[in-house]
Amino acid sequence: MTKLLSRNDVMKVLDMKDTIEILEKAFCDLATGNAVMPQRIPSTSPDHGGLALFMPAYIKGMGALGAKVVTVYKQNPAKYKLPTVLGTIILLEEKTGAPIAVMDGGYLTAMRTGGVAGLATKILATKDAKIHTLIGTGGMARTHAWAVDCARKIDKLYIYSIDQAEKREAFRDSLKDIIKCDIM
Repeated sequence: MTKLLSRNDVMKVLDMKDTIEILEKAFCDLATGNAVMPQRIPSTSPDHGGLALFMPAYIKGMGALGAKVVTVYKQNPAKYKLPTVLGTIILLEEKTGAPIAVMDGGYLTAMRTGGVAGLATKILATKDAKIHTLIGTGGMARTHAWAVDCARKIDKLYIYSIDQAEKREAFRDSLKDIIKCDIM
């Protein structure tokens, strides 16, 4: 039976430490030719100003087969009270191709994007790195800061953004439940 997983369902089972470990394995499989990840396939919906991006992948070492579909509809917020960007992921059974789960892709995408920054920090930053500078407070900034902190347990986080002071402060406050350092 196919499971339907909401954003909250995914958030309950995926944390940043696990995300970084999964990404490390996935990138190793990709580098050694044990993963297939074709270029994304775009499809437009001109009458509605929409774009859909189809991204299939197979990671042999994890037995992971599936696809992510990301849509970009600029009129969504004003017309339908929906985000501009939506994501959906379908996970398939490796041996049969049967659907295992259909899940919200927004949180997974943010975790993957932020997790890559954590993995890069783990591999490339000096072991005693304790200060992180984050430029921007957009949609992926929270998981980026979280991932870097997971990789190095930073002491200070400097945030720079063109956003107004209220938005920067709200972003800073939103980090306090996941990062335990001085946030400037």
